[in-house]
Amino acid sequence: MGHEPFDCCVVIVNYNGGALLQRVRSAAEASTGLRLRLVVVDNASTDGSIASLLQERAAAAPLPAKEHVLILQCPQNRGFSAGNNLGLFGMAARYVLLLNCDAVVEPTTLATLVAFMDSHPTAGACAPRLCWPNGESQPYSYGGDPTPLYLFRRLLAHRAGRQLHAWDGRKPKRVDWVAATCILLRPKALATIGLLDEGIFMYFEDNDLCLRLRKRGWKIYFVPTTSVRHHNKPSFADRKRRASYANGLARFYSRHYGFLAGVGIQVLMRLRRFVSP
Repeated sequence: MGHEPFDCCVVIVNYNGGALLQRVRSAAEASTGLRLRLVVVDNASTDGSIASLLQERAAAAPLPAKEHVLILQCPQNRGFSAGNNLGLFGMAARYVLLLNCDAVVEPTTLATLVAFMDSHPTAGACAPRLCWPNGESQPYSYGGDPTPLYLFRRLLAHRAGRQLHAWDGRKPKRVDWVAATCILLRPKALATIGLLDEGIFMYFEDNDLCLRLRKRGWKIYFVPTTSVRHHNKPSFADRKRRASYANGLARFYSRHYGFLAGVGIQVLMRLRRFVSP
């Protein structure tokens, strides 16, 4: 006798997630109203976070629960896109959710997103509102395609002390892209475009994914009626992070606007890093 299909496969890519990984995993498993499969992909962490998870699962999880949890260990850190692609192979479910190892879902977050996708068959992806741990709405839950004009408008807004978008809201709306921090994807839609671009180590993989979905006729939605607590503290004084940002943007431009556009972005970003402290 066959099993009921999973409603959602949750893919968590971990890289030195520390104790927070346990909270992220526990919160996802505690989601109400859904039958879940959980895949944790570890990108060669060195902080003991995956070892703790393995020990905890071996000691505490009853045998049936283990069937719903898959832990994959990579010998090296190949980046966010490659890690998620590895996890996607375990996605025998109606939907797949990509979830950061620093993003804690609410008990009803996943059920709300699944219900939204069920009622919007042309939606290829949707995502919730991102919040800081204190509940305040966090920037960059969604946005427009990062064209030169869009980036210039965002820069002007930032320098004027305001944001280009409203990050909360009361109604779902169509957008160009949503953050891969927590993104629910329709496997049927993924099948039309392929996996995440492994040429992007980190940053702009969500822009690329959503643009490819839209080019195939799928719609992208921001669903602010539900949220996740995102424990992210970005610092662009971190040169490695800034380099990943520049490389991701250049890859996006090369793929969608041509090779010369990608080279131009890479040059501009290097000049910016050179003149910035």
